[in-house]
Amino acid sequence: MTLKELKDECTSGKWLPILVMRANDNGKPILPMFDTASLAAKFCKRNLPPNWLCGIVDLRLRDAQWMDDNGWKAIKFDYPRKLSDIVEFDVEVVEFEPEHNLVIKI
Repeated sequence: MTLKELKDECTSGKWLPILVMRANDNGKPILPMFDTASLAAKFCKRNLPPNWLCGIVDLRLRDAQWMDDNGWKAIKFDYPRKLSDIVEFDVEVVEFEPEHNLVIKI
């Protein structure tokens, strides 16, 4: 599946796969967050298998509030440190409104 096909399918179905980390204690999703798309891209390259299709999504305030209300944690990373050998990565599927924007292909 190409990035365009994934974007079209997500947009038409109003869903989005989101990369999350899982803590061993409760299994609740932990969302890695970054100030820039380039920092997020570097983080993904260091931590995810090379065959994963990835994109960067701008998160709106109301989406962040929904995640907070549903027990998600967010951790802001200032450096793309390697975590793949100490953290389990997973994908959560969330519904969204059409104005979400996939910013960059990794």
